[in-house]
Order: sequence, then C-alpha cells, then structure tokens
Amino acid sequence: MTKNNILSQTRVKKAKLNHLLIVTSLILPLLLLIPMGSDNTLFMADFSPDILAQTKVQVPYVESTSTKAMPSAAQTTSEHSTINITIGNLILEGEGGPSGLRGLRILDEEGDKRLKMEVSYLANVTIRGGIHATDMGTMLSTTHPNGTVYSEGQGILTSAATGEMAMYNFQGLGQYGSDGTLRNHGSYFFKSSIPTGGELSFLNNMIGVYADRIDPSGKGIAKIWELK
Repeated sequence: MTKNNILSQTRVKKAKLNHLLIVTSLILPLLLLIPMGSDNTLFMADFSPDILAQTKVQVPYVESTSTKAMPSAAQTTSEHSTINITIGNLILEGEGGPSGLRGLRILDEEGDKRLKMEVSYLANVTIRGGIHATDMGTMLSTTHPNGTVYSEGQGILTSAATGEMAMYNFQGLGQYGSDGTLRNHGSYFFKSSIPTGGELSFLNNMIGVYADRIDPSGKGIAKIWELK
C-alpha cells in the first residue's frame, strides 16, 4: 500500500469520526430531555422509526370524575318520592275576637323598633264531628320592619257537652293587606287531656295547618286542617 493510499484512508476515517461526533452532539441533548420511567423505559418515543418500534410507551391512567356514573334526575326523584305531605279533613272552624289586648314597643338586637302585641282571645268553634266547643287562648304577635307578622301562642279547647279539654300550641306568619286585614298561615300541635276514649281524644298528637283572617276590629275567622 502506497503512502498516498494510507493518507487517503486516514482522511476518510477522520471525516467519518467528525461526522459521528456532530450527530452525537445534536441527538444527546434531546435524549436527556426525554423523561424515563421507573423501569428505565421511555415515556415517549424517539424520532427514529427503528427506535419507535422498540420503545415501550407508558401512559398513566387517571380516572376523570366527569366520567363517573351520576344519578339521574329521575333516579333522585324516585329515591325521595316517599317524602310528601297530605292536607286532610277539616279539624276545626270558628270565629271570635279579642278578650284582652296589650301592646308594647321593644328594641331588637339590631336596634330596629318592632311592635309586639299580646292578645287574649275567646271564640266559639265547631270541631270535626259536630262537636261544639269554646276556644280560649293567648298569643304573642310581633310585627317586623318589612311588614310581616309572626305569631305564636297556646290555648284550650273545651267541649260544650262534656267539658273535656284539648290543649294546643301554634305558630304562624302573616301580613296585612291594603284593607287592614291580617291574614295568617301556620301550624297547630294538639294534645288531648284524655288520650283515649274521650270525645276529643282523636286530637291527641295531631298536627294541623291553619289559615285565618283578622279584621281591623280584631274579629277573626279561622280554619284548621289535619296534616298527614
């Protein structure tokens, strides 16, 4: 082999080495940027088709909450369809007026003046089954700055025929109309003096809903229905 041939081969080898160094300097930084898995497998493929065919690609699975099964509106309604109330038969109706009245002006926690009235009343009523009775009680009625009226009180029903009694507590909310009439709606809770066997025993532990109307003179008309 001549000296010129040796020199020519040396130049070719040196050129190939330089080319390999250049390619390596370009690819190595890219490989360093690719994250590795716990088992040293690539999470993403390299650019070479050969490497792509040999690389194990791992994609972690994360369950999205938006894909979980949610109860439909129909299912929710079905689950709660047993929650309901029924307004039953009339328990009591009657009319009467105040037997005593006193009022005072108070200050609430916010410093707004509210009118609080304590009223004693007496009425003739008819209870379910044609039972005639008197209704005597006392209520505390508070008028709020927005015009609504909250009332709560207690009373006694007394049978005109037997003298048997039933007690009650009530709460209501109402508002005055342009004609000065107060209209209320609320609830009653009854307790009979004779739990069983008496004329008014059916009222024991009964819950009622009521509506009444009280005119500017204090005369009122009320009706109470059973709540089932």
